Amino acid sequence: MGHWLHEANEKAAEIARIESLFECLGALREREEHLRHVLGCANVVMKEINPGWTMDDLKPVKKHVHKAPSRPGEIARLTLDILRDASEPLTAREIAVRAINRLGQDGADKETVERVYKAVEATLRAKLKSGLVQHDGNYGRKWKIAV
Repeated sequence: MGHWLHEANEKAAEIARIESLFECLGALREREEHLRHVLGCANVVMKEINPGWTMDDLKPVKKHVHKAPSRPGEIARLTLDILRDASEPLTAREIAVRAINRLGQDGADKETVERVYKAVEATLRAKLKSGLVQHDGNYGRKWKIAV
């Protein structure tokens, strides 16, 4: 009887969970309809600006998601490894390209290169404050490990 009671309690909890989802369904449908309407309006505006525009070019993008081609923190480690291995000071862009190559992302799109570049820049600025790296002070800074 204890097994039956446990199974009955599990089924009741599952039913309650499913019923709670149905309570949210109306609001979710309204939001989805509103977003489709907004997208339709934005599509009209984009076609007005650029008659060749199509929504086919648009990629869905999820907010607040790690988009770099690496795990969080890996770019910082790669940046320092690349600077240690380098025989001469490097720009942040050169470091980013080498990091992309080490990640096996040869031929990465412009967006990915820019993401990695920004991560390298942020790493270098943070490590500059802690005294781990230094730069020459010129435009197009060349970075190296502080000796």
